[in-house]
Amino acid sequence: MIEGKVVVETPQGEVEIEKGDLVLFPKGLSCRWKVKEKVRKYYSLE
Repeated sequence: MIEGKVVVETPQGEVEIEKGDLVLFPKGLSCRWKVKEKVRKYYSLE
């Protein structure tokens, strides 16, 4: 996450992600993003 803050909701619970965090999402994950602050991100799909 380059800038901002979000809360990611999954069936297992919630996780807060903010500036400086590196996050890996497993293939097939169902989630919802609640944007708390404007987000700028870099992502890669492999």
